Parts: sequence; structure tokens; C-alpha cells
Amino acid sequence: MSTKRFTMSILSSVLLLLACGCTPQGPGDDTGAAAAPQPTTRPEPAQAEDAPQPAAPAKTAAQPAAPRGREASSPPPVPEVTVAKAEVSPAPPSPSNAPRIYSPEPVYDYGSVDNMEMVEHDFVVKNIGEAPLELGRVKTSCGCTAAKPAKTVLAPGEETTIAATLSLKGREGKRSTVITVPSNDPETPNFQLKFTGVAVAAIRVSPYSVNYGQVDGDTQVEDQVLTVQSTEADRSVTVTRVECTSPYFETSYEEVVAGKTYRITMKNVRTLKEGPIVGQVRIWTDDPTRASFTVPIYGSVVGDIVIVPSRISVNYNDDPQARTSQYIRVAAGKVKDFEITEVISPLEEVEVEFTPRKAQFSEYLLKLTNMPANGVLDGKELIVKTDIPGKPEVRIPFINRKTSRSQNVVRPPVPPVRPTTTVTPSE
Repeated sequence: MSTKRFTMSILSSVLLLLACGCTPQGPGDDTGAAAAPQPTTRPEPAQAEDAPQPAAPAKTAAQPAAPRGREASSPPPVPEVTVAKAEVSPAPPSPSNAPRIYSPEPVYDYGSVDNMEMVEHDFVVKNIGEAPLELGRVKTSCGCTAAKPAKTVLAPGEETTIAATLSLKGREGKRSTVITVPSNDPETPNFQLKFTGVAVAAIRVSPYSVNYGQVDGDTQVEDQVLTVQSTEADRSVTVTRVECTSPYFETSYEEVVAGKTYRITMKNVRTLKEGPIVGQVRIWTDDPTRASFTVPIYGSVVGDIVIVPSRISVNYNDDPQARTSQYIRVAAGKVKDFEITEVISPLEEVEVEFTPRKAQFSEYLLKLTNMPANGVLDGKELIVKTDIPGKPEVRIPFINRKTSRSQNVVRPPVPPVRPTTTVTPSE
């Protein structure tokens, strides 16, 4: 074969291969023969991306240009993974099965009432919820008011009454008193009821009490003046008698306006002793609805030291094994710095501890324990020894009687065992 014919044969083969879409194999390439024949017409790229893709064959040097182009381009985007976010729910509303307290009349207006009378009213409360309503201990805004529910547990739809009383004695003018009812209602744990009205004094005594505060026993307290007055134009009043239960004061009275106004004067006539000032001024009139009035007297006479309480009151108990405890505060009075050197109990079984307290001036806390309550301590005294010059000891009396005396009954002061060292109440 001539060279010219050989050359033409090779060119024909190459053109045939190119027409078939084949690529001549390079030296050392032993994978081209295994490559699957490719279609003569390649699909458009968009159609290739939309069509389902078969599993990719092993890469070879004879891979068509189009697949190599896709491999060289950016990798397909990673599918976005949606992570479910934890939803934050708003605060749940009060459960539908919770109890609910309700009153059709939470405020009771008693109008204008004479201040010698007692106001009484039954407040109605109801459970409008769907679970049992439990009422707690009812509280009042002042000691002049008392209230108590007839029932403390109300089923759904059930109602009860709260019996309330209000004492207007010694009060005058517009008044408002709150009654708080605790319950397990989650929306209103402290439900409020209210008394409102005006206290009217047909006969007015002022002031309602005499408070001397803390006074020095070496000085005489100033005179105090009380006034008795009729507040109604067509009503007259006459004071018939006045007396004071405290031996430290004397009283006198005079008519200022005939049938309308009287003035009562309290005068300190004796030296006050250390301890509390306790007593009453009693006033009698010719008014049948207000035959008498009582004006309490308060105060405290400060000595070298202050003892609170000034008497040790032990609640009586028939049981000989009954025991009780009490604390007593001993603080600076006119003497600012002192020390307690010893405390002597009237009975060996009564234990006493005294501890200094942190304060600006000297102060001690006495703790009495194991005190019998069957009356054996009545009339005895606790002896407190100090380093105060001229006042080596103070005596604190015990009261432990079977029949307790009313606090309104005033007794004359107990004569001191040692006049220079004993603290006794001034009643």
C-alpha cells in the first residue's frame, strides 16, 4: 500500500470516529474501551436536570464533555432542613375548673349610726367557679370589727354568709373598715368586703383617751382637760358625777354652756412611780341612753431602767405539770449604761437566762422557762440585780391566779418591798 493511500485511510477513520462522537484513546488509557457508547445527540442541559438521574458510572477519562462540565461546576445546593422551633405558649389562663369567689354586695353602707351602737351585717359570698372554694382565716383592718364565715368550704354554685360586727364606740365621723377573706381563688386570693358609713355622737366626749406617753417620775405631769358636749340642738345633757380610778390624779368639772357643754380637769396630785400609768376617768350623766362614759388613761413613768413587761403574767392552769415561758426586756432609762450582775428566781425550778443585746444603750433580754402555771408563782417576785449606784436591784412581780382580773379593773399600786429599788405598776 502506498503512503498516500495509508494516510487517507487514517484520516477517514478519524473522521468516522468524530462523526460518531468518539474520542481517540490516548496512550496508556485502558478504560476507554469499557465506556458505554454515547448517544449521537446530547440532551439540552435543562432537560438533563429535569429528567431523573441514573446512578453515576465510574469516572473515566472517556467521560463525555457534558458530564465533566457539570462535575466542574458548583455542587447542587444542599436541601434546606427545616428544624421545628419550640413554640412558646402564652401564660395559660386561669383553669376553667378553678374556684371563683363572688359577693353580690361586697360593700355595706350602714348610713349614719349613733356611735353607742353596734353595726351588724351578714355578707354573702358565693362560689361561681367549677371547683370547691376554700375560705381562709378572715382578717379585719381594725380591732373594732369581727367577722366569721358560716362555712369555709363551698361547692361550685354554693353560697354562705360572713357574719360581721362593727363597734362604733368612741368613734365619730365617716368610717371605712375592710374585711379580707383569703381563699384558693387563683384570680382573687384576698377578696375584700367593706363597712362604710358615718358614726354620729349625740353626746361627745373628747378626747376619747388620755395618753401621757413616757414621763420622768421626778416631774409633775401637766393638767389634762376633757370636754362633754351635746351635739344635737334639741338635746341637753347634765354631768352628774366624775371620778378617776388612779390615785395619782384628781378630777373636777364645771358647766360651760348650760345643758350643752362641760369641762373636766385632771390634775396630777401625787408623785408618779416608775412603771405604767393605768386608770380611767368615769363620767356619769342624766341622759338615759348615755348614763356613763369611760375614758382610759395611759402612760409610762421612766426610771433609771425600763422593764417590759413590768409584771410577769402567767396564764393559770390546774395541771401541776403545766409549764410556760416568757421574755422580759430590760433597757436603759435615765441611766444609759449599766450591767445586770445577777437574776434570782423565786422558785428553784424556774430557769432564767439573761443576754446582752446590741443597742445604742444598755439592753438585756431575760428568758424565763419552766414556769409552773398552777398558781404557785402568784405574788412572788423576780429579782434583777444591777451595778447602778443606789439601785442594786429591781423586783418584778408575778401574777398567776386562777381567776384573772379584768384589765379594766384598776388596782392601787402594790407597796414596794424596798422603796429605793422596787419597780411597781402604777394602776
